[in-house]
Amino acid sequence: EKTRALEQDLRHQLDDIRALRTGTITIGSSHFINACILPEVLTRFNRKFPQVKLNLLEGSSHAMARMLEQREIDLTFSCDEAVIQDFTSTPVFTDTILLAVPQDVPCPAHRAQCSMTAADILARRHLAPDCPSVDLKDFATEPFILLRSGNNLHDRAMHFFREAGIKPTIKIELSQMATASRLAEAGFAATFLSDRLVTSESHLHFYRLSHPESHRIFHALTSPKRYLPAAVKAFIDCLR
Repeated sequence: EKTRALEQDLRHQLDDIRALRTGTITIGSSHFINACILPEVLTRFNRKFPQVKLNLLEGSSHAMARMLEQREIDLTFSCDEAVIQDFTSTPVFTDTILLAVPQDVPCPAHRAQCSMTAADILARRHLAPDCPSVDLKDFATEPFILLRSGNNLHDRAMHFFREAGIKPTIKIELSQMATASRLAEAGFAATFLSDRLVTSESHLHFYRLSHPESHRIFHALTSPKRYLPAAVKAFIDCLR
């Protein structure tokens, strides 16, 4: 009788999870994703499934991938193919990396047509096929703010420089893209920013990069070694 009762309780709990009346999702991602991508998704999901508990952790994408491998979290995100291949993946959002230059940096006539304002970025002008791009060599003498090694944007930025054949002057390396944006706004140096970080208050000059790696596709990653709860599936559907 006790065994039968335990089986019945377990069946009810599983039914609750499948119906999303309960359950827990632990998500691990970078500050950029937590701050710029997830707030609206988390709010929408919570309104639809209020009984599902959400845990949100923050760290580098590499650290989160290790935690997913060790089954410490249910879900993370990556745009790095070397990381994506080790997990079950679903493409969920994209972004575009832009060159962001302080307002007081002179803009030569030959690249004036490439310069865009925050309003242009919010209007998605930079995604138009006829939007001109800049040659990074034109900015070879400019100092730069970069994210620290181990961050995907750092790796891509260094690839941009190598392809352009220039050795950048790196004034400072940071952990967060949002901090790099604020420093660039203050006139400290140029940097690379995601178009998803641009707001109407920004006064930077933005430039489209011609390099194909300036376009990123982020995947939701789950472990292929563990059962995927219905709540996690529903959250990925909400992201898509």
